[in-house]
Amino acid sequence: MALINFKRYLLLFFIYIFFFLIGDVILSNFFYDKNLSYACYKYSKEFYNLKSNCSSYERWEIRKNKPFKVDTDKNGYRHLGKERFKKERETIAFLGDSQTYGLGLEYRDTFVGKVEKKYDNYNVLNLAVPSYSPTVYNYTLKQLLKRKVYPSKIVLVLDIGDVYQEFNRWSLFPGEKKPKLITKIHKKKEDENIKGWKKIRRENFKITRIIIYNLKKYLKSIKIFFTSEKDKFHRSNKVEQTHFAEFTYKNKNDLNKNFWDNESLQVGLRKVSLNLSDISKLSKKINSEFYILIYPWPETLEYGQNYFNWEKFVEDNCIKIKCTKVINLYSIFRHLKNNTKDFREKYFLNDDIHSNEKSNKIIYNEIIKEIFED
Repeated sequence: MALINFKRYLLLFFIYIFFFLIGDVILSNFFYDKNLSYACYKYSKEFYNLKSNCSSYERWEIRKNKPFKVDTDKNGYRHLGKERFKKERETIAFLGDSQTYGLGLEYRDTFVGKVEKKYDNYNVLNLAVPSYSPTVYNYTLKQLLKRKVYPSKIVLVLDIGDVYQEFNRWSLFPGEKKPKLITKIHKKKEDENIKGWKKIRRENFKITRIIIYNLKKYLKSIKIFFTSEKDKFHRSNKVEQTHFAEFTYKNKNDLNKNFWDNESLQVGLRKVSLNLSDISKLSKKINSEFYILIYPWPETLEYGQNYFNWEKFVEDNCIKIKCTKVINLYSIFRHLKNNTKDFREKYFLNDDIHSNEKSNKIIYNEIIKEIFED
């Protein structure tokens, strides 16, 4: 009797799976019109950006962190997943790199995603892509203006890593309008070369993939929780040093020579300043408010700015180019660091420099206070 019941349940299971897959094929081809990709990056020979109308489940290289969903709009900007642009609305544009993009997070948990959700009377555009720099921020803003979209507010999130990216990754050559990559990069998987069964699976079983993604994400959350609890007693409180930010707390002669020296540091700083000036001129031309937002990395808080004060550099640039305001989050995070046990783990992604959901909420609240409530 038990054997008969087992066979019956097994048969019902396979029948259910069969009809579920048939339903998935129908939904994937006639109702769910977005293509699910490995990642939404689009590469040309010397540039990269995000694909338009793309949906993907992306994994940050730090495998301890959870996968996250990325949706882009018709212009290739990350957004909440629903087109809401209307010409009659005011527009706020965010410029930046991975922090502004929201690397490692669901978009609703990022500070730009929160602004988009709250201020649905604005067109909230996120022009950020990981590892961009002010040279590319300048270019992407110009491309936006060429489409006759004129933001009333521009928020440039200036990352301390932008100095190295300006020297090492991006350059605008004389007589050209589009920045070029001047170094090799690790490319995400692309979908264009997918063939055979992988292509069939990608196009016809989207619902199954969504379910598997959410299951993996849930299991990853459980693993992260128990791993964190297990490692709590063995975790080192030491904050890692990176070549990106070392110029703030190391003598110029002690910079990691494998990456740069004082001369290349000065090149990076000069390019940052020139691009800020150019963006400020563009903002004045369209009568837009221009804000520069800065926030600290864990190592900046840990090792200080004895050799180069990043805050003063940004404030001085703002005064020189007459930007609207610097939104400086350093003092807030200093206070949190001094009054929070396990600060590194509570406000940043695992083994990473990027802000987590808690930090993004703090950044969001400051943006609201500084540019909407004044």
